[in-house]
Amino acid sequence: MLTAMRDGTHSKVIKYVLFGFLMMAMLGMVLMDVGGFFRSGGVGSTVVAKAGKDKIGMTEFDNIVRRTLSRQGISVQDAYRFGLTDQILKTQIASSMLARAAYDMGFYVGDAEVAKQINAMIEPLLKQQPGASRKDMLQRFLQAQVIGEHEFIATLRRGIMQSLLQSTIQAAALTPSPQEAAALYPYNNESRAIESIILTDGSIKDVENAPDDILLALYDAAKGLRYSIPETRTFTIATMGESSVRDSIAISDEDLKKEYDANIDSYTSPERRAVQQAVMKDEESARKVLEAVQGGKSLKEASGKDFQGEQTYERSGLAEDIAAAVFEAAPGAAVGPFKSPLGWSVMVAAKTLPSEVKPFEKVKGDIRKGLLQTRLADQMFNTANAIDDRLAGGEALEDIAKDMNLKLEKIGPVRQDGSTPDKHDAMKAFEKDSDYILKSAFEINEGESAPVMELKDGRYATVRVDAITPASFRPFEDVKEELRKQWETDQKAAANRTRGQKLQQELAAGTKTLSAAAGEFGLSVQTINVKRSGEPPKGLSAETIPALFSAIEGETVMAPVPGGVLIARIKTVTLPDPAKAPEKEMKEISDTLTKNAKEELMGVYMQALERKSAVKINRHLLDSMYGPESGNPG
Repeated sequence: MLTAMRDGTHSKVIKYVLFGFLMMAMLGMVLMDVGGFFRSGGVGSTVVAKAGKDKIGMTEFDNIVRRTLSRQGISVQDAYRFGLTDQILKTQIASSMLARAAYDMGFYVGDAEVAKQINAMIEPLLKQQPGASRKDMLQRFLQAQVIGEHEFIATLRRGIMQSLLQSTIQAAALTPSPQEAAALYPYNNESRAIESIILTDGSIKDVENAPDDILLALYDAAKGLRYSIPETRTFTIATMGESSVRDSIAISDEDLKKEYDANIDSYTSPERRAVQQAVMKDEESARKVLEAVQGGKSLKEASGKDFQGEQTYERSGLAEDIAAAVFEAAPGAAVGPFKSPLGWSVMVAAKTLPSEVKPFEKVKGDIRKGLLQTRLADQMFNTANAIDDRLAGGEALEDIAKDMNLKLEKIGPVRQDGSTPDKHDAMKAFEKDSDYILKSAFEINEGESAPVMELKDGRYATVRVDAITPASFRPFEDVKEELRKQWETDQKAAANRTRGQKLQQELAAGTKTLSAAAGEFGLSVQTINVKRSGEPPKGLSAETIPALFSAIEGETVMAPVPGGVLIARIKTVTLPDPAKAPEKEMKEISDTLTKNAKEELMGVYMQALERKSAVKINRHLLDSMYGPESGNPG
């Protein structure tokens, strides 16, 4: 359960709520210049950034950074070094500007809409834990995400406002005309017939042997990429699952009754009303049916084929005006007519079903399941903290495992990517958490244990490094022959390109024909049809196509192909008739144009907001918080 709430893997809504708002503004921001955006300016000693009237404080931003990075297993210093912190800040600024713009334009999201979104988010979690109340589940969710209720609601409200504003702006994007799609279709589907020969690198002979000093220089330049033997580590993983703590949990009938009483609303059905209904096409017909029922006929007799039968409704399950009429009517009274998307309804209020409470004994089993899951999650969380404390106190992992019923598994020697020296996957048993575990194992010293981490299947784990084999390199003598062959291959490719360039110049000048050149090399001229889109013909590659489509009809070009160069003359150019284009393909082109127009419009709007807001960044403060000199352990 904690995994579901912390990681959001079981609910798309949770992912949307937690991270969607942070990423929402990026659509327009990607078109902005990062270097220009992150310009410095005086914004105050504890303010990270300022956009118009809004400021992003140091503490607020640090909380956002750590919350965003916590589930990725990335330290704040690594995030800063790789530019991830700048991206988070960029997104926060964009979010702030959009929220301010939405507020200034009068966009407002009421409490009812916020509550609706929260209920939609909590619903999947309630299904996983029957018997839990909505309020309790929300509190656990907020605790797991380390976010306060007020901050969460404010973020949710702001995100909905941003979404509304973004939709409004993008709705103004012009729909591409059929003429635009028709103009793009021939370009996308252009085809060409070429006459060509291929000069292979392997046909070059008499390449000089490389002396050892050149090979040694190549070795020194490439050994870090091609001849390194990565560091390997052997480590022990200790895991704790529900079975480790289940026997320590006892749930009494008194506990169940307290849970039942505390959440009695969850087991209470409100007053309901059995209602007969008939739906007619127009108001006049509905009024005639109403009069007939009031005159003594049953609704079924009066409405005939329009009779919909009898259903039971809670007051909240009906529109407000209908609910008021139905629940205040005397038994057997007819009410209506009411207009709905289906037509005009007449209803007869039948019997009233009073509010009722499910007996404790009937729901006792479900409550036990829910309470057990809650206590298991809490006990595992507390036990994980206790393991951390004992490890910090210097206790041996084996002693802790024995006391706390942990499972120990030896892994390695293993490389940082999870592979063994003989290229097997050492982390197959921990596939979903492989990156997370390996990162922990390669960040600590021999003999140390990593902090306890939560795995995606709900278990907890810690890693102790048992042995480290440092990185090294394959000896020069072992790879000398490999280097020599690579040298020869590179020399042949360079000589072949020079030969191809000379031939292309001769063909372009008219001093030689393609047929004559083919004869000199013992080749024959091949005619090939190529398309701008789709897979390249056999023998060509994706790198070949741009050169062939950059030339005009009758021109000779040289283009790279696998293992050589292509010398080709553009024989004919064919542009298809857009009037004969498949409807599906034209729609795809139109959809792409629409999407691009929306993104461009959003980008222009975000650039205008940036200029209006006079965005300023406190780069000095960011460096002091996360830079190399910050002393921040991450």
